[in-house]
Amino acid sequence: MKISTQIRALLIPAFLACSFQKSFAMEAPEPAAAIPASISSCLPLEMQQRLTTLGHHVLQEILNHPASSFSPSSLFDEIYPALEPYLEGAAYSRLSTWKPSSLIRWTFSSTDEEYIALRKNQMLKIIALSWALTDLARQQDEFFERGSFTIIDPEHRLTHFLLDYVKLTTGYQTPQTLPFLLTISNFAYRRDPSLKGSSHHKGHCPESQFGIDVRFEPCQGVLKLLPFDYTHVLFAKLDLGQVEPLLFFKLEPVGMGGVPEVVAHSFNFYHSQHSLLTGTRREKDIPDAIKTAFHKFQVTANLPVSIKTIGSMYAEAQKLVVDQTEVGEMLTAFIEVDEGFIETEAGKSLKMFEERAGLLNTKEIYNAAKAFIELVDTVYKNGNNHVRTGNEVIFDLRNYRQTSIED
Repeated sequence: MKISTQIRALLIPAFLACSFQKSFAMEAPEPAAAIPASISSCLPLEMQQRLTTLGHHVLQEILNHPASSFSPSSLFDEIYPALEPYLEGAAYSRLSTWKPSSLIRWTFSSTDEEYIALRKNQMLKIIALSWALTDLARQQDEFFERGSFTIIDPEHRLTHFLLDYVKLTTGYQTPQTLPFLLTISNFAYRRDPSLKGSSHHKGHCPESQFGIDVRFEPCQGVLKLLPFDYTHVLFAKLDLGQVEPLLFFKLEPVGMGGVPEVVAHSFNFYHSQHSLLTGTRREKDIPDAIKTAFHKFQVTANLPVSIKTIGSMYAEAQKLVVDQTEVGEMLTAFIEVDEGFIETEAGKSLKMFEERAGLLNTKEIYNAAKAFIELVDTVYKNGNNHVRTGNEVIFDLRNYRQTSIED
């Protein structure tokens, strides 16, 4: 009996994932999550805690019931009155409402009440979601003020939720094709790295990147309602050559929704490159200890010099600590069922791993590879380091979705 191409395609990646990757899935937290201290100068601690708890409910809704997560609701009417007294103090700039561009946007803004209600409802969810993700970093002992997240996002559900807001506010079903200069909406817009809209993950976001400004009205300035007084969310579907669905997610002080914001964004970018905060968790940074350890391993194993991310370093090390017997038994089992399997791409891959494990795994190389893996897993204890670019925080939400929302 022949092994079908589809079965091979499913079995081989699954085998490699089980054999070579250390992964920890996140358990959903208790509904009544609370941050331990204030991380906003604009909102009282009670409101920060309320948004954090709401954000966990929103995240559970997105992961468990994606069809209902982007729909009209009374959430805005329930939460906004408690938030409204703090909006004046949360304005990023008092001059923002006088901008000519804001008046133009007000002129072209929609008067559809159903659309406006949905947009405001989703904006509030995105604000709360940002508080929940910041709280998850704290729960993983990876709390940070400046940095980014790589999120294992089951079926891209969180990505689709954020992208639906971009589609709603831009009016484009394919917002990755919308030129920034033609964007009327300042609620959400394209930020493509290839067009200098972002400095993150260039070449690894095939569907572009997008920015979401925190504002409820088109002529309103951005509001500092996110953790650490931030006003902007940057996100993208991430392709690092991995099996898992990944989301890049980052909170920023200010976005690029208008000329003043672009100037402020440029200033913040320059400052971030020259004045890194202690505890910064950027995907662009690799700890010196890991660089040094990989260089030693690289020389020992005679590896290519073009390896630039922790994930790719980790993958190279994993290839050299493969159990040759395990791979050989797997290969033999496939060949017994289908003699032609060895000539397929999947068969050649398994054969390569078997040979590499047998021929290259000298004791010195094996020990160097194992030591490097152990170092990375010690520095980043929460796992999933095969998808790690640098010093970012990684979440695995595949188990989070199993907890239902409690009323």
